[in-house]
Amino acid sequence: MSKIEKEKETEKKKSQEENNSLHESNLSFTSKDFYFEAYSHIGSHEDIIRDSTFLNSFKRAILNNPQIFKDKIVMDVGCGIGILSLMAAKAGAKKVIGIDHSKILLQTNEIIKENGFSDTITLINSKVEDVEKLPEGIEEVDVIISDWMGYSLFYEHMLESVIFARDKWLKEGGMMIPDQASLYICGALDPELNENRINFWDNVYGFQMKSIKPLIPKEPLIAYVSSDYIVSDPGLLKKINLVTIDRQDIEFETNFEFEFSKQNYFNTFVLYFTYGFNYVKSPFNISTSPYYPMTHWKQTILYLDEMYPVFPNEIIKGTFKHIQDKKRPKDLIKRANKGYSNSTDLDHVRSSNFHDLITKNNNNNNNNNKNNKNNNNNNNNHNHNNNNNNNNNNNNNNNNNRGGNGNEL
Repeated sequence: MSKIEKEKETEKKKSQEENNSLHESNLSFTSKDFYFEAYSHIGSHEDIIRDSTFLNSFKRAILNNPQIFKDKIVMDVGCGIGILSLMAAKAGAKKVIGIDHSKILLQTNEIIKENGFSDTITLINSKVEDVEKLPEGIEEVDVIISDWMGYSLFYEHMLESVIFARDKWLKEGGMMIPDQASLYICGALDPELNENRINFWDNVYGFQMKSIKPLIPKEPLIAYVSSDYIVSDPGLLKKINLVTIDRQDIEFETNFEFEFSKQNYFNTFVLYFTYGFNYVKSPFNISTSPYYPMTHWKQTILYLDEMYPVFPNEIIKGTFKHIQDKKRPKDLIKRANKGYSNSTDLDHVRSSNFHDLITKNNNNNNNNNKNNKNNNNNNNNHNHNNNNNNNNNNNNNNNNNRGGNGNEL
């Protein structure tokens, strides 16, 4: 082959690479596959893209911190339609490797070409755990970004993949974005529970379905919770550091306690989480608490069997267990779409032993109450920090609570 022919062949290969940034993938499917698989994923990704609180948090962490990304190699775990990969490329990354098992990557590849980043962003259509080699001989990355958080923080089962990628490819001293997250629990009153969720089954178009009613309190619900319904301070369930967490830390059992802040009634637990960026120029946290703008994660509601009166300074103690069902991930996905959360042990909220979990505010436990107030003060300080860090978020998103374009952070 002559020198000219070799040059033409080289240019041809380069052109092919520019037109297809998918690396070593077998991404082919029929029109039927496209309809059923890509349609559902586009819908779920649209919910995320329209969540201005979420998107602006990563925009702030990435685009406002080019010193982290300039000339660096970045891995985007669970890249989806590539919005975080695009941000990293725009922030100056030398190479971005987006990994996702979904066939949505066919559209992601087109999006990358639309924005002129085919030379910078390479997509791998695979589970992270199945990737043996990175493209272009890359052996380690400088930064890992991922929007791994799910309902009640852990639902998406992506955290394990992020940890796997970190342990295999993140260089020593590399950066995780976000780098920390915390899960909280608090008490709330759902005043319409009996009417809308339970008594509904007494007469369903003329048919009795009362046998369904005992199941309602056993099913966690994913929904928006008004801050007006919160009747307690928050209790911390789990705090994780993305730089140090191990896979076995994802399953846990922990004791919790929180103090009621007002005289009211109590018939639900509410779970929400925060995630944060501590290594950017101006560290900040984002909260999915009912006191902050709504996000696509909403909150997770755990129902009690009965409604209980509560009073200020009254303390509740309990045990929370988080278990991920690795045997039936598809079932979990279907259940989530119907309003289920990830597997959570709810034995501690059954009416049969509920009263054993409440510590009354009397002379015998004044010391305990003082200790709990100190703990709650720490939680409050944490929340105040979130409030300060998220002031801009709140102001920018008041008119976009259900997701929208919002203003730039």
